[in-house]
Amino acid sequence: MRKFFCWCCIPLVLQAQPTKPPVRADIKKDSLLPINFPLSETDQLANNLSQETEEEEMPGNTLYPSLLQASRDPLLTASTFDWASARFRWRGYPREATEYRLQGALLTNPITGQNPWYIFYGMNSTIRYAHAALGITPVDYSVGNLGGSSLLNGTGTFNQPTTTLSSGYAGNRKTIRFSVAHTGRLPARGWSGSAFFQWVHAKASSQNPGMQQALIGLLGVQKIFNNQDRLYAFMGFAPQLVSKQSAVTRELFELSGTFRYNANWGLQQNQIRFAATRTYQYPFLSLTHEHAANQHTIRKLSLAAYIGFQGDQGLDWYQAADPRPDYYRYMPSYASDTLLKRRLTQLFQEAPDKLQINWQQLYATNQQSNQTIRVGNPIAGSLISGNRSRYILEQRRINTRFLSLNYFYHTLFNQSIDFSAGATWQFADNRYRKKLLDLLGGDFYVNLNGFAEDLLPNNPQANQHDIAQPNRLIYPGNFFGYDYALRQTHAEAWIQWQQTNKKIDWFVGARVASDRFMRIGYVANGLFPLHSLGSSIPITNSAYFLKGGVTYKIRGNHFLFIQTAIQQKSPLAGQLYIHPRYSSFIRNDIAAEKTRLAEGGWIFRSPTISSRLSVFVSQTRQGQEIQQMYHDAQATWVNHVVSNIGLLHRGIEWSGSAGLHADWMLEWATSFYQVNYRGRPTGKLYADNSEILLATESLQIDGYRLGGTPQQAVHLGISYRSSNGWMASASINQLSNHWVSLQYLRRTSASLSIIDTNTNQPSPWLTQEKLPNLLTIHLMLGYNVRLAAHGSQPSPALRLFLSARNLPNAFFISGGYEQQRLATDIKKQQLFANKYFFSPGSYLSLTLQLSL
Repeated sequence: MRKFFCWCCIPLVLQAQPTKPPVRADIKKDSLLPINFPLSETDQLANNLSQETEEEEMPGNTLYPSLLQASRDPLLTASTFDWASARFRWRGYPREATEYRLQGALLTNPITGQNPWYIFYGMNSTIRYAHAALGITPVDYSVGNLGGSSLLNGTGTFNQPTTTLSSGYAGNRKTIRFSVAHTGRLPARGWSGSAFFQWVHAKASSQNPGMQQALIGLLGVQKIFNNQDRLYAFMGFAPQLVSKQSAVTRELFELSGTFRYNANWGLQQNQIRFAATRTYQYPFLSLTHEHAANQHTIRKLSLAAYIGFQGDQGLDWYQAADPRPDYYRYMPSYASDTLLKRRLTQLFQEAPDKLQINWQQLYATNQQSNQTIRVGNPIAGSLISGNRSRYILEQRRINTRFLSLNYFYHTLFNQSIDFSAGATWQFADNRYRKKLLDLLGGDFYVNLNGFAEDLLPNNPQANQHDIAQPNRLIYPGNFFGYDYALRQTHAEAWIQWQQTNKKIDWFVGARVASDRFMRIGYVANGLFPLHSLGSSIPITNSAYFLKGGVTYKIRGNHFLFIQTAIQQKSPLAGQLYIHPRYSSFIRNDIAAEKTRLAEGGWIFRSPTISSRLSVFVSQTRQGQEIQQMYHDAQATWVNHVVSNIGLLHRGIEWSGSAGLHADWMLEWATSFYQVNYRGRPTGKLYADNSEILLATESLQIDGYRLGGTPQQAVHLGISYRSSNGWMASASINQLSNHWVSLQYLRRTSASLSIIDTNTNQPSPWLTQEKLPNLLTIHLMLGYNVRLAAHGSQPSPALRLFLSARNLPNAFFISGGYEQQRLATDIKKQQLFANKYFFSPGSYLSLTLQLSL
């Protein structure tokens, strides 16, 4: 088996045999711990700068330290952790613009473009960041992406046998955590293993209406064959159940009187019951083989796979009143009579339970809905009588199968040339369907599409989700409604060359990729009986990514750099199918998104001070999107197919750190950028339940801001770490220039034509709302004490951490959007006010850890 893995990893390029050790090859020969492999540029740079940083002190034949590879940057830390509560996105790039790899295997699901963080939930003590870089700065393990790249690694747990017990408490949701981790040598020679388990629980209350349950397990095993080969595997499972927080309008916030208002729950027998929850169940496997041909060359073959489902629980109803307590018709703003509006406001303020789900009413309606249904053949089918549920609790499920294979090769030809290459193949299959969980007091539910009832006069089977089983009765545990899958394969190959010289360093990298995807229907529905069942015609798209950069070394600690990149990205499956729940119809204007990036800056590095200043601009063209909403004028659900979206990203960043004392460190990070829409995209409006094209118009969004992320962020932090075990940190963060996300249909020619041009007041129809600025303070205090001495062996230790986050805010708005629903005039559109996401604000957390 060992020889098989080695032969599989033989590269197609000539193996390098350096004639002399490279600058960063400080490699031990007695073990195959991570230090046996080429060291990161972070450690190398720190070592070099601590010894020689001035040009006059360096011999003429000595190279200045290279900045080609990423090093720790406070901007990365701040954008990932300190600014995350405000939904900050670096440079405004979408989350799929950042590449994540586990032991080298690409994690991104090609269907959705998202990274499955939920499969690693709670495992951060074992699955850790081994390396992370912002932007296109080269790293050894990948050619990267526009938003950066990160490598996750769990092999650090094998380095030292230990047992760790940990408990924690977080006050934002009153979350309790208990965990145990153990690493040890296995009886067989060269084998070691690790195990990690954690239990997480948060119980909901009326003052803290949030719920969470998780039971996490992770097993790892490693086999060292010799000083050249290592095989390791991880198997994990982190099933979770969490309550979902609803977005709310300002009116609901004022009526409820609390920022913790959540419309997704109600009292049933004096107990909180949630209608909207999310379930994750994704067991995963990671398998990796590493081969170190010599001190300068490594090959790695990696596999990552997971299979499971994400389930979103929610209410559904058929020919009944909307059960959502925040439905706009129930709000005081909907009442036209002033007295009625005042009475409704007083009612909600005096009886807050009226703003929650009325479970008793849902049960009563179902138990009084006696009906006889003809099942099967419309004429000869069986007649079934009973209480037909008008309201049910369903689970909208996404069953996923995912496999990622990756080959990686890295070598140092000599002290100045760094070469890496790799290839990835992925398979992903997402199956979308619904499962009935609870009849809420009824006897059965009927598998009908209530949004297709108006088509029955011309199409007698229009409301049938499954024409093979008309009027099928649904019971708890049955799947019903739409049932389809999106399947995609992704293949890519990449290469990267980095060269270090005395005064100039440079790099180039390239990636080519191909995507093939299709829709697979598992039922034939009455809306599209000929285009809903079976496999669709496969669609193939190609993509590429090119990048390069030059660093000029002014002196041993001053650097100037410029970088550029060009990308063509395949559209996601969700951007192509017009109504994927019902048919395989695709848009007729498929285009690849194109992005160009240029950036430059100045870097200063010394043993005590590090600073990076950069300016960037990037332009994206031919973006595509599909939005679904209810259109009042059309009186139906519609799909807005948008083409040729353009975005312009530009800004400046400055970050750095300074050692104030042996124990004190000052860090700062600033990001000032703008992301504006450019051009006039085209929007085509399709009815969701037919092939009808309702309208085609250009969108007047040129110059509007991209919503969903703060576009100005400042971080200033100070940390203390003493030799006697104490540590502390404090940071202040300011985030601003945050806008709500746009609703494109408000800004078509037809929509703009109904605006009253006789007034000088700006129209709320056109104005994009800017969210309030945010100021947060984060504090942390920790203490680490050794309990006993064990000679050369690590001694038991007790660690205590206390942190306070998001001070002094009791709450803050973390994001918002213009409602997708579109009314027929501006006055009615005001009923669909902007919705916001509220963060729980400040909270305390306490962690106690015992290492044996």
